[in-house]
Amino acid sequence: IFSSTSEKWGKSDVGVLVCGPPGLESSVAAECRNICQP
Repeated sequence: IFSSTSEKWGKSDVGVLVCGPPGLESSVAAECRNICQP
């Protein structure tokens, strides 16, 4: 999903909605940053 979206839209900021326990938000944010590193 990330690579095809990146190819289509290029660099842009996006938001991610996370529902769950408080620790999940930081875990998802960290994973998104790791995946999106050049």
